Amino acid sequence: MSIKLIPATLTALTIMTASAQAQVLAKFVVDGLANCSRPYIRNYPIHIEGSGTLRPDRTADLAVTGNVENTNYAVKLGRQRTEVEGGTASLRVAGRRSLRAIREYPNNIMTIDLKVVGSGCQIKVAHRLKPGKRDYTFQTSFGLATCEKPQITAASCSAR
Repeated sequence: MSIKLIPATLTALTIMTASAQAQVLAKFVVDGLANCSRPYIRNYPIHIEGSGTLRPDRTADLAVTGNVENTNYAVKLGRQRTEVEGGTASLRVAGRRSLRAIREYPNNIMTIDLKVVGSGCQIKVAHRLKPGKRDYTFQTSFGLATCEKPQITAASCSAR
């Protein structure tokens, strides 16, 4: 079963104060657990790793690999949401040294906040239901899965 809990939004791209010509590179790792009712599965381990590049022209690439997703994404910061399987994805500059990645599913929205502090990187993963919804939904290889709120057990990022 392939539960796409952490797709394009795992853009652990860092913002650094390098020269205008420099590329910004980062790596990230996210681990978690999923409990779903349709299809029925308990404590499904989620492991995703990736690397991202942010260029001076505000284009970004993200390579995601793991047991729930193997995908490459190309986006432009500040553009409208990009259609992806089972929803949309977008990137926003959230501050001088931070980005917000947003992945929207039918019932819920996942956000990834990334912030560079010195040579370190901080990552925060959040899930929230849309108004009137009770279950989280995620695209899988079998179609739409209905799940409880995913449990993120570890998330880290580092500047490269």
